[in-house]
Amino acid sequence: MKQLTGHTDLALENKEAGALTEATVKAMKRICDSIMRPNSNLSERCDKVLGSRYVRILTVLDRKLQHQVVSSTGKHTNAVLSCLEWMKQNLKDYVMKRRESHNEIEKRMFFHALLQLAHSEENRLEMLEMSEVVKTKMLSSAL
Repeated sequence: MKQLTGHTDLALENKEAGALTEATVKAMKRICDSIMRPNSNLSERCDKVLGSRYVRILTVLDRKLQHQVVSSTGKHTNAVLSCLEWMKQNLKDYVMKRRESHNEIEKRMFFHALLQLAHSEENRLEMLEMSEVVKTKMLSSAL
């Protein structure tokens, strides 16, 4: 889950977007609860920096079944979703382990990929589109 914000084109105010996000998270938690048995274990973590995680775990015949609802606060999530194939190829550990944040080396790798995009004739890295204004700013000496 990702926190929604107001959107002028959709006439959605911040308060309404927050209510929609909250309702969606509650619905996802109820779905998670309904799938798992009542004797499943609940683990819940709320953190303003890392986001929240709601996990139901059930052990059946020596197998752990797990359903979770994750709310991310990190902006890096946008990068992962919009450039998933690039992330899978270049930051495998991050994608496979589903860590909450990138380390400094990973951040630099992604930045350098964006810088290469700015130097190229292309303007897309998967679903991420770089405008000419952004390209110009990235190529300027100010950066």
